[in-house]
Order: sequence, then C-alpha cells, then structure tokens
Amino acid sequence: MKNFFQHKCFTQTGMILFLSLIILSGCSKKREEKPPLVPVQIQSLSEYKGDDVARYSANIIPATTVPLSFKVGGYVDSIVKIRGVDGRVRDLQEGDKITRGMVLARLRKTDYQAKINQAQSLVTQAKSGVEASMAQVAQAQAGLNKAEKDYHRAENLYNSKSLTKPDYDAAKAQLEASRAKYDEAQAGLGVAQGRLEGAKAQLQEARIALNDSNLTSPLSGVIIKKMIEQGSLVGTGTPGFVLADTQTVKAVFGMPDSLVQVLSLGQSQVLLTESLPGKVFQGKITQISPAADPSSRVFDVEISIPNPKGLLKAGMIASVNLSTDPKMTAYPTVIPLSAVVRSKNNPEGYAVYVLENNEDEGKTVARYREVTLGDTYGNMIAVTGGLADNDKVIISGATIVQDGDAVQVRP
Repeated sequence: MKNFFQHKCFTQTGMILFLSLIILSGCSKKREEKPPLVPVQIQSLSEYKGDDVARYSANIIPATTVPLSFKVGGYVDSIVKIRGVDGRVRDLQEGDKITRGMVLARLRKTDYQAKINQAQSLVTQAKSGVEASMAQVAQAQAGLNKAEKDYHRAENLYNSKSLTKPDYDAAKAQLEASRAKYDEAQAGLGVAQGRLEGAKAQLQEARIALNDSNLTSPLSGVIIKKMIEQGSLVGTGTPGFVLADTQTVKAVFGMPDSLVQVLSLGQSQVLLTESLPGKVFQGKITQISPAADPSSRVFDVEISIPNPKGLLKAGMIASVNLSTDPKMTAYPTVIPLSAVVRSKNNPEGYAVYVLENNEDEGKTVARYREVTLGDTYGNMIAVTGGLADNDKVIISGATIVQDGDAVQVRP
C-alpha cells in the first residue's frame, strides 16, 4: 500500500513537471516570435556656434541676360551659320559666342519686299499727283494774273465814264472766279503733297520692317537659349534667343538674417568651384536684398566676379567662403540632417523621432515629433520648434522606425 501511494505521488509530480515544461516551452516560443528591436543611433540637441568663415553654395548666373525678340513677324528663312570646333559649318546653337551687330536669324523677305514695292508705287503716284496739282496751280495763277489786269483796266475805264456798269461788273466777277480757282488749285496741291509725304512714310516703314526682319545682336556674349528653328512662324515680340554677357558673372545665394547684417556692399569674397579644383576666384558683394524671401526667410546676396576667360559658366555651383564676425553669429539649436523625415500630416512639413523610456514595459521606444526647421549649417540644420532641450533624437534609423517601435540604441 505504501508503494502504491508512493508510485501515485510520483506520477502526479511527474505530470505536473511535464505540463510545466510544455507551458514554459510555449512561452519561449511566444518570446521568440516577438519582433526584434530596431537598431538606432541617437544624439542630443546641440548648439552650432559656427566659426569665422561661413560657407554657402551659390548659383553662377550671367551679369547681363538679354532676350532677343523679333520686331516683326513671319517665317524664319535662315539662321546664321558658324563653324564648330570640329570644323563643320552648322546653325547657331546654345553655348556659341557671338559679337555685337551679328545677324542671328532672317525672316522670309518676300512679304516685306512686296510692301516696299507697294509703297514705292504709292510714292510714284503721289509724285505724279503733286506735279499735276502744281500745273493746275500755275494755270490758275496765270488766269488770276490776267483777271487782275482786266479788272484794273475796267476799273479805270469805269471811273472815267468810258465803261458801262455791266462790263465793269463782269470784269470784277471774273477776278473773283479766278481767285477762287487759284485757291482751289493751291488746296489741291496741299492734298497731293500730303499724299506724297504719307506714301514716303509708308515706304520708310516698309524699309524698316524689311531691316527688322533680321534679328541682330545688340551686344557680344554667349547664346544660352535657342527657341527657334528654320521654318518657324514667329510673331512680333517672339523671343528667338537668350543672350548672356559672361565677361562678368554673379554668384547668387541666400543668407539668414543672423549673418546678413555683417555684410556690406563692396566687400571682397573668395569663391571656389568643384568644376575647377584649385582655382580661386575673387569677387565683391554688389547687391544685398533689402527684404527676405517670404518662403525661405533668407536674404539674396550677389557677388560680382570678373570672368574674362569665360571659365565660370552659367549654372555652375560655387562655394562661397564668407568672412563673418563670430560675435554676431547666432547659436542655433541644430540636429544632423539624417534625423529629419517628412511629416505624415503636412506634405510641406518635417518631423523627427525621439527616444522615450516606457517604464511599464521596461523598454525604449521611438516617438514621432513634428518640428519646425531653420537654416542649414553644413550637414546640420537648425530646429526652431517641436523639441525639448533634453530630447534625444534618432539620427540613424529614422527612416525605418514607426511611432511606438521598440528600439535598441547602438553606439
């Protein structure tokens, strides 16, 4: 009996142990099915104190840009031919250098030549009209002279009682008729002369239009844009080319208000470009915008750089090293650019992920925060709102975590 109870207790104890192992095994499997922690790197907020030189990226643009437009309309008959670097003759293209007074394109001249011929015919007709009117004036002048002599003779005879009253009145009426005819001939001559002047003006306009059918460059420079081809139909004011004077170029960039106050017109500045390594360009500040751009909140600054050899091309990116006074430089709170992600709620906004300790579950999680950003400083960017001083920002792994994900901080 004793052995029986001992065997029964052993069996119950074994069953309990067996069931415990199964439960523990199930729990282990559940723990193994938990998602792994997302590895991230973090960084605390810091102040960017800058240095004596602030570096900015500037866009190189021509000092002068002139759109060349047609003064008259018509079909493009030809575009000037030039010899390329390969020795072949071809149409003018973007990047080609041109000189002042050079004809870049010509419109079809037949229409304008027809207007010249028409205007010339009108001038010829008007000249004939003037000649006919002058002959009529001369004839009327002769008639008037004769009528005046006849009247004076009749008047003398009438006063001496040698001419009857009806004959005197007839001489007087003839004088008045001759004077009216002369005045009419003079008026006709004036009209004919006016027609001649109008015809001459039309002829001059037609000649000017023919001359304007040639698109001529007003200055020397480089073609940076070509907008027509042979056979194109253009209207009055249609641009054909955009010409740039690159003897002097400008480096244009934006600066925050914390630094723009230390600049002044005429300051010398140094520029570098990756396209020409080792080449240093000297320029002077020639313009500082009086107002900030409404969207970017930066002030546009222009540096003029002599470019006689044409080394700097329009569209190049230059690095501007601006000498600044560090005492006047603001100390913004900055984070690495790698920490910034797009906002989920605002297509034009930005956000970051910060660490938060979940004491109830004993783990560290990522929390989504929308932020307001400021100016960039190299690979850092200023944060003007949305973060607290003691926040730790995820700088590596921000693009793969979600709000509430458990993370593992790696050095």
